[in-house]
Amino acid sequence: MSNLSIKDVFKARVELTRQCSARHHRSFQRELMTIIEPAVQTLAERLTSLVTVDEKPDRAEQEDLPGLA
Repeated sequence: MSNLSIKDVFKARVELTRQCSARHHRSFQRELMTIIEPAVQTLAERLTSLVTVDEKPDRAEQEDLPGLA
């Protein structure tokens, strides 16, 4: 697994997240992962729907994308 560092977070937001983690009986890290994971999943689904591995751009698209023609 990798580490992630987020800088310059407002103290009030950190404290609110700490309170939520305590309320949910989770660690601070688990609370953050619970918040981040759905957002990353949504992003992955959007990217997957935009790009299909088997798809080749048509001629007009190739002209717009250098290196694909």
